[in-house]
Amino acid sequence: MVRTLTINQNQLSYFARLDKPALQVLGDRQAIVAGLFEVFSDYNLELSSFYFEGIANNPTSIGVNVSLGEFGIYKLKADRIELVAENFGSDITAEKFPYVLHSGSEWVRSTLSASFKSHAFAYVCHGKLSEGHSEEFLLGLPNKQLLDYGRSLGSGFIENWVDDEIGGKVKLWVDHSTVLDGGLYIQLFATVDSDAVDYFKVLNRGLKVFYEGLQAIGIEVVREVPFDDEGDKK
Repeated sequence: MVRTLTINQNQLSYFARLDKPALQVLGDRQAIVAGLFEVFSDYNLELSSFYFEGIANNPTSIGVNVSLGEFGIYKLKADRIELVAENFGSDITAEKFPYVLHSGSEWVRSTLSASFKSHAFAYVCHGKLSEGHSEEFLLGLPNKQLLDYGRSLGSGFIENWVDDEIGGKVKLWVDHSTVLDGGLYIQLFATVDSDAVDYFKVLNRGLKVFYEGLQAIGIEVVREVPFDDEGDKK
């Protein structure tokens, strides 16, 4: 039986570590804001879209945040970059995600002379099944119960693999939601431990794994094709 998953909460996030600290972030705030204002000019920015954070005696906490509206919050710090979009109902947000990352990283590379040590991508969501409870669904999966301390509620599953297509590692996790009663929690996590990364390829690969992985266990998610099939940069 195929069940439909209705996603009620979601988050798409990115975290990258720089190979060496970009010390300009700690001091030249005016130049940083001017540069990012230009880079993200397509997102209707105002000066109020920027805000600083951090404390002087903790350099790793100091950074510049840029609110890109529905497309998330971009965070630039001396040792890392983050982008987080939460509870988006439109596929346009997911579609724009790799474009934001590509534009931001190109500016960081060229202006701050920075390179990257690693990249991490995550999509997490909580959703309701069209039929049944998460316990009934997870108990129906072919998993062996390793511990017998009481009545099993269903263990879900975690799959980890090396993915040659993205040159990194991928994890797919399906379990009970701790937010929605009787709902499912799904996490897709990918890491690339190198300087170079193709944001479009990783996001397209992630979509393919997400939909095909859920279909393999009898779950269908309505899709509006947030990326074109070839992952072309628009």
